[in-house]
Amino acid sequence: MVERVLNEAKPTAVCTTLEHVRKLPAAAGEMAIVCEDDSSHQEDGLSSSSQDEAEWETLWERYSNGWAEKGEEPNRVSLDDLAFVVYSSGTTGQPKGIANPHRAPAVSYEWRFRTLSDYGPGDVVACNVFFVWECLRPLMRGGTVLPVPADDIFDGERLTSQIERFNVTEILFTPSLLENMLLTVDLKDVRSRLKTVRQIYLNGEVVSLALRKKVIDSLAEVRLLNLYSISECHEVAALDLTASDLDLSSSDKFCPVGYPSTPCYIVDEECQPLPFGEAGELFVGGEMLARGYLNLPELTATRFVPDPFLTKRESDESSRPPMMYRTGDRARFLPNGQLEILGRCDFMVKIRGYSVVLGAVETALVDHVKLSSCVVVADGEEGSEDKQLIAYLVRDHNNKEGDTRLADWNIDTRNGACPEIRRSIDGHVAHYMVPSVYIEVESLPVAAVGAKLDRKALQAQTKDRRAMMRSLQLNWLGSS
Repeated sequence: MVERVLNEAKPTAVCTTLEHVRKLPAAAGEMAIVCEDDSSHQEDGLSSSSQDEAEWETLWERYSNGWAEKGEEPNRVSLDDLAFVVYSSGTTGQPKGIANPHRAPAVSYEWRFRTLSDYGPGDVVACNVFFVWECLRPLMRGGTVLPVPADDIFDGERLTSQIERFNVTEILFTPSLLENMLLTVDLKDVRSRLKTVRQIYLNGEVVSLALRKKVIDSLAEVRLLNLYSISECHEVAALDLTASDLDLSSSDKFCPVGYPSTPCYIVDEECQPLPFGEAGELFVGGEMLARGYLNLPELTATRFVPDPFLTKRESDESSRPPMMYRTGDRARFLPNGQLEILGRCDFMVKIRGYSVVLGAVETALVDHVKLSSCVVVADGEEGSEDKQLIAYLVRDHNNKEGDTRLADWNIDTRNGACPEIRRSIDGHVAHYMVPSVYIEVESLPVAAVGAKLDRKALQAQTKDRRAMMRSLQLNWLGSS
């Protein structure tokens, strides 16, 4: 992946350490800048040589003059010039460079500091999942950043120990990661080790009402924020899920993400606006949009499209024409004007001609069966009669008073049938939305990149199971 990114981005330099320089592709050797900390600053305190001071003065003078040489006109940078390129695999699995102008992070950071949370000395922010964005904000305001190694973020015991050791005050999880931590670490240890944590951000996936309740029951003193942000448009909306005036009266499956911070449009397949309450695809406009994908003009043209709802006069002061980004997410506006994300548009499937929203099936299962979490996938060729829904289930082993959900259920391992579960959700979803096959797992897989639910791993399990069932059927036919 590194080689592909370097070939596409063609950077002028690569900053790395001696430990990692040998791992770079051969072509990157000439551009490598090796940064090593010899700890000399610890021996000398804050003292520096006159040569160091002269170098800093020269650099500051060049910076102040827009990096122009003496006698040259300063290089003027506009808010719409390229600031940085961040690579994200998104939902495609293929890395693509998202080119962001200076305007996007400037507007984003100002909105975050003013609306959600500011930082200062004493704040310790643990960063991993979306590191580029997570690490810069605290450093800009005098806070401390704790980089969390990739191996630790997926290990609940090690992660919670790190949080306790460094007195972390804020951390961001994907819902899948947080669910996994609460599932694998004893609740007493979670509460003890996270005693300094004041805020938890959830980002990257939809947040179910069930997960919100689980977090609040486990960490009653923590402020829980549901953040909807996208690499291509920065923050879109955020909502404090622990606020005393939180209104969930219109939400039956997922937690809303709050009032949009930027123009948002929910449209039908003809790109026509839908009324409040109706679900459609979400498009996002405004000042925080990226310029597009690096060296991918065709993909840029399909995802970044002209904004027909906003005229140039109504838009910002940008020199760019008003654009909007096609998120690929299903969403709706609630009656109070807040935005609710319902999942990916491609998570709606057809089963024997019926449209099925997989998230609705998952919600029904968690609501009526004693599960910690679950995922439903569609298996089989599109349009075929044998296409079916498969549910992956994680049991809830907590014994809570008043929990009336179905706890006594068993799956027939020969065919994946479970009559008890079918009966428990019968009437709560349409008959064609009831899964045909149930598979119990200890936990749901989380992808190494992005830390979201790894649906490809589930698809592989489904394929393996289908091959096994086919083998069993052939053996049975051969013996009969």
